[in-house]
Amino acid sequence: MSYNSVLDLFFSYWYINLGLMVVLVIAAFYLHLRKNKDVKFWFYCLSITLSSIWAITYFELNPIFLGFGNPCGVDGIVSAGGKLYVVDYLITSGSKYSDPEACSRIHVLDAKTGNKILRFPTHDHGELNGVKGDSLIFHFYYDTGIFSASTGKLIAKWNNETLPKIFPELASGIDNVMINRSNAILELTTLDGNHFNLSLKTGELWADKPNETREKYSPTNQIYLNNDDEIKIDNQPGGRTLLELQGIGNSQEIRYLKTDDDSVANENLKFIMGKFIAISPKQRCFVVISFETTKETGFILTGVSLDGKNKLWELTQTSLRPEDKRDFSLPTAWTLDNKTDILYFAMKDEVIALEILSGKILWRQKL
Repeated sequence: MSYNSVLDLFFSYWYINLGLMVVLVIAAFYLHLRKNKDVKFWFYCLSITLSSIWAITYFELNPIFLGFGNPCGVDGIVSAGGKLYVVDYLITSGSKYSDPEACSRIHVLDAKTGNKILRFPTHDHGELNGVKGDSLIFHFYYDTGIFSASTGKLIAKWNNETLPKIFPELASGIDNVMINRSNAILELTTLDGNHFNLSLKTGELWADKPNETREKYSPTNQIYLNNDDEIKIDNQPGGRTLLELQGIGNSQEIRYLKTDDDSVANENLKFIMGKFIAISPKQRCFVVISFETTKETGFILTGVSLDGKNKLWELTQTSLRPEDKRDFSLPTAWTLDNKTDILYFAMKDEVIALEILSGKILWRQKL
């Protein structure tokens, strides 16, 4: 399912649909005045039928199977092979007995221009973990779907029944599956007692043999984000910390950039609930996302030099999206293309491409 501006408009604004219902009511009233019983009966039947079909399609079938309309938020973004894969979601209506459910969609964009290529629903809520050639590895709560990036079609599913047919190493059957979300790995135990790891990023399967001798450590001196509050350099086993985002004393909500000797790199740089989101050793800089309040409302993107001493640029939610109120948290996601040093930042229903060193906006695209 690709883009359709008419259907996107129809499913984006409830008052358009309400207008259609008003037309039906006016027509029913007109027929009532004409007192044509046969026409009125069939028109009432048709009106009830169309209203029911409309309600089911708008609130249930569209989010799950069709995927038209403006998204309710964004979940993730992956850059690979000159394309961007953006995951957003729609919401079903729910009912008295069940909560509304999120249903994911995947957008395929040209990473250089932001032009839309393809969009399709995944029929459930999940997470895009990896891209392998034309295959998008999308993990749901219970299983994993493999979608074609060129057509949007589901081409395979990984679960307890299908995995032994796909990988001969698992032919004895699956006894237990656990997901390691931090590394995007499925940890599998077969019925014959062997242990395997299946990467959700690359689709690679390998035997887990913890008793084997580990390879000798060799430093790379690569600077990297260890997590969202620590920058490390790989010059010793486990790496050495260069910068951390930490509070002072009992106050951990206002965070500073601290060096490896626990000193503050620049006391004027303060970040409310700050997190590292991207780093470029080549450009000698990194990006922090912080907020105007401790409820993580009103985001602020800040580019900082790699030593943590100088602010290079700053973009705020107010400047990027003045139409959004700042009294609620805006869904965001991000990824950095390490080859081009372009930061792709998604916010609710839009993606922007930024030069990581200057903060210059290269393009913006509504989803």
